[in-house]
Formats: sequence, C-alpha cells, structure tokens
Amino acid sequence: MTEQQKPENDLRDEFRSLGENLKQVFNSAWESEERKSLQQDIKDGMKELGVVLDEFAEEIRTSDVGESLRKEANEFGERIRSGEVEQKARQGILDALQVLNTELQKAADKFSGTVEVSAEDAADPPVEDAAE
Repeated sequence: MTEQQKPENDLRDEFRSLGENLKQVFNSAWESEERKSLQQDIKDGMKELGVVLDEFAEEIRTSDVGESLRKEANEFGERIRSGEVEQKARQGILDALQVLNTELQKAADKFSGTVEVSAEDAADPPVEDAAE
C-alpha cells in the first residue's frame, strides 16, 4: 500500500466510525427512559389541555358572554352575506390606493421637475413633523 492510499483509507474508516457512533447515540437516546418519560408527560399534558379547553368551551357556550359572542358572530355573518363587509373593504382599499397613487404622482412630478403648485398648496405650506 502506498502512503497516499493509507490516509484516504484512514479518513474513510473514521467517517464510517463516526456514522456508527452517531447511530448508536441516537438509538440510545431514543430508547432512554428520559425520552419515554418526556413523551408520556407530553401526552398527559395534551390530554389535560383538551379537558380544560372542553370545559372552557362549555362555559362559554352556556354563559351570557358566549351568547353575546354567538349573536355578534351571526350579525357579522349576515353583514358578510349581504355584501356590506365586502363593500366597506372594497371602498377602504380603493381609498388607500387613490391616496397612494396621488402621492406617487406627486413624487414622480417632483423628480421630473413638473411640480405644479396650486393656490391652495401655496397658501398652506407643509407642516414639519415635531419629531424630526
């Protein structure tokens, strides 16, 4: 065997040993009592959480607060079905887009040097932000 082949084989053997050692560590950790205990604690905790949430849901269902929430949810659902919510959302988006487009046009005009100052804008100079 030449000297060049020996380090290469040693390196390969060390990686193989590393793989076997990692496999053994992971298997030992998986089979450990600590892992099994943690898994059982998580299962028990999840069951307890389910019981508490069921109790809470029942309290809400039978309480005045729950009745109020159901009534509001039904009213909101009716506004959705009637198109009121969609109309308000559409108008809000439209208003925001119009403001955005107006401001972008002003910025574009400023950069292109075609800014027109209206009599109203000239009479009311911009107010500086006090935080700046």
